[in-house]
Amino acid sequence: MSNNQIDLIHYRVGKQLTEDNKRPWIRGYDNFDQMLDYLTACGVDQPSMTLAMVVATCRNLIQDQLEQQDN
Repeated sequence: MSNNQIDLIHYRVGKQLTEDNKRPWIRGYDNFDQMLDYLTACGVDQPSMTLAMVVATCRNLIQDQLEQQDN
């Protein structure tokens, strides 16, 4: 099992190969500034708030998965 908790909610994202040696289908960015630049270029009105909401949602989903594992 992966030691990265994001794998609890989404498989094959990020810059690392998966445990079964598959490439991620979405690599993502290496820092928030690059992601904010992308969101701004796409015309997102509030890129910082959008990114914060995505991160908070991921945190909530991971927390739900961890709680399910504990039960």
